[in-house]
Amino acid sequence: MRDEKREPKEYLGQIYKIDNYIKFLEGEILELTTMAEGGAINYDERVQTSGRASTESIMCSIVDRKSLVYDMLNKKLRLKDEISSKIYELYDKDNTQVYQAILFARYVACLRWDEISNKLGYSIRRVHDLHGRALKSFGEKVDY
Repeated sequence: MRDEKREPKEYLGQIYKIDNYIKFLEGEILELTTMAEGGAINYDERVQTSGRASTESIMCSIVDRKSLVYDMLNKKLRLKDEISSKIYELYDKDNTQVYQAILFARYVACLRWDEISNKLGYSIRRVHDLHGRALKSFGEKVDY
């Protein structure tokens, strides 16, 4: 049953938020990998045990983040299926296809406004107007 406090935009925007979080985690993994590779070889003649422990700690952080990315990717795929289904439940007697196209492009495909505008052949202003109407219709007609 739909949570009355949750707006359609918030519900539909979950994929985008997860996608951004995955990108953030991937950036951290790259940064940690660079640190681990830089700290893995010690060119000094003296042996430092703290460097090894630090590298091990970094490697554990990388594994943890990779596991989290995997979990987030699974969640993203499940949400894409769920939200796609809800979008295709939307019926508006005059605008069903365009509303579905805009909502799908924005919230499932995570396209930018200019990409949606080009894809649909509408001005960005018109896409924004239709998007607002689609959200309103979605909120009124789809149980999410």
